[in-house]
Amino acid sequence: MRSVFWLLLVCAGALFGLVSCVDPEERDFKATVNVIVADGTITNLAEPQIIRLNHSRADPLTGRFGTTPIAKATVVVVVDSAQVIVCHETVDGSYQLPSDFKGQIGHAYQLRFTLEEGTRYVSNQQVLQAVPAIDKITAAFNPKSIFPPLNNFYTAGHDLYIDFQDPAQTRNFYRWDWKLWEKQEWCRSCYQGIYSVFNVTAELLSSSLPIGNYYSYKSGTNLLEDCFTELEPPQPSYRSPLPPYRYDYPCRTQ
Repeated sequence: MRSVFWLLLVCAGALFGLVSCVDPEERDFKATVNVIVADGTITNLAEPQIIRLNHSRADPLTGRFGTTPIAKATVVVVVDSAQVIVCHETVDGSYQLPSDFKGQIGHAYQLRFTLEEGTRYVSNQQVLQAVPAIDKITAAFNPKSIFPPLNNFYTAGHDLYIDFQDPAQTRNFYRWDWKLWEKQEWCRSCYQGIYSVFNVTAELLSSSLPIGNYYSYKSGTNLLEDCFTELEPPQPSYRSPLPPYRYDYPCRTQ
């Protein structure tokens, strides 16, 4: 069994996603790095608890990183060295704990996973600690919030402030998570076809003209809301092979 240190984040919910680290830790990875990364968070919130496994490898020529999800692994979380919670794989490399699982303050959690080829990894135990209550959250527009400027131009932003009393006797770490929503002008692209609100039926026809065989399409009444791919008629036909076209469609709703 191979033992490695894995940063198992266990966070109580009151401050989860609201507080930023003051001094980020910088890691200088070399271009030859070839490592397995386990990234997961256990909280006491009623939310999906997901652990992600990937293989991180640097290109030997450029030094740029690339990641590949690690699928078909066996992943469990051990509570207090006694209770084993099995994770199930939702998509390649993402392993979710049961939907009713929530962390509990004061309990110890440990990650164990085994790759498909048999290599086993075990993390250190981490205890879920309580967090102080948030006293106040404020936001202020700052025309010079971003430095250095983004794209050598954008400097403005909104500064967020969270006030709370961090217990002096406990060494705590806090993490900032955020999500960005932006309006999308284009919602769908259809290759060798069109976007149709309703279902489409096709009828194969033939002609003595040079166009040869072709399909006649008619819109139905059942909702499709998807791309309808053009059918390739049998030869002789001017639509065989189909041309490599694509249509982009703007969003119909917010």
